[in-house]
Amino acid sequence: MAEEIESAEPTERRMDAAIKELAIVRCDGLSEEQEQEIRASGCDLDQILAQEGITAEALHDALFLTEQIARTTLGTNYDRIVASSDDYKDTIELLRPSSVIDLGGGCGITCFDAARSRSDCQFVICDRSPNALKIGQRWANSLNLANVSFKRLNFAESHLESVLGTDNDLIVFEYVFNHSLEHESDMIIQLTSGIKTAAQLLNSTGTLYVRFGEFSEPGLTGLVRAARRAGFSVHSISAGRTGCSFTFNREAADGSEDAEVFHALDEVGCQFRALDPGN
Repeated sequence: MAEEIESAEPTERRMDAAIKELAIVRCDGLSEEQEQEIRASGCDLDQILAQEGITAEALHDALFLTEQIARTTLGTNYDRIVASSDDYKDTIELLRPSSVIDLGGGCGITCFDAARSRSDCQFVICDRSPNALKIGQRWANSLNLANVSFKRLNFAESHLESVLGTDNDLIVFEYVFNHSLEHESDMIIQLTSGIKTAAQLLNSTGTLYVRFGEFSEPGLTGLVRAARRAGFSVHSISAGRTGCSFTFNREAADGSEDAEVFHALDEVGCQFRALDPGN
């Protein structure tokens, strides 16, 4: 694992230009009128949320029904969206990829500023929700982002390389996985198919990037183990108030899998303690 770890969350973040231009602002949640609009479309949000086995597709289709509802949905998670966009842009500037596949990327909002700063890089946003993809395409067009495209795909499906190729420089999972599961074995099961897909889509020098919000020890250790077993080792870790980011590459890891897991735990713990010394 790399000894040099990225700095923790900056005290002040740059204003994300794309988020500002798309009129996304911090808000408390859907209005009563917006909830009624969702229900009138045939999507009962309360029923969807209460339903066991809810799919991300069903929820995103409801929360991205219209542009205004999408703005409210994103505004409810404003701090996370801005932080993710900022982190995304920093990652692109650092790694300088030519091609990025964002698996489970929704409407693609977090990549827009990065895409604007790197017009020579191609971004492909993959998601299962047609509504999120439709709005993302509309917004990318309004921002003149010709290097951002959208595909309706499930990254758990096999043989995605026939659609997305195998010569990609960067694969992104941005708040896709539930890292709050209580058991490491459950995390490994959840993560394995997605990470194996990433391994198939990346070229020999490509990078896997995973960002998540809810920290748990089984989540972190399961992520590192699943990645290691798919041929990746941790390259860098960044932990901040709005989430943790991991980059993985194919360089041979030093030491055992357990050693890499314990090292990752130590690094994340150190960064969180630096953010909140009293914790």
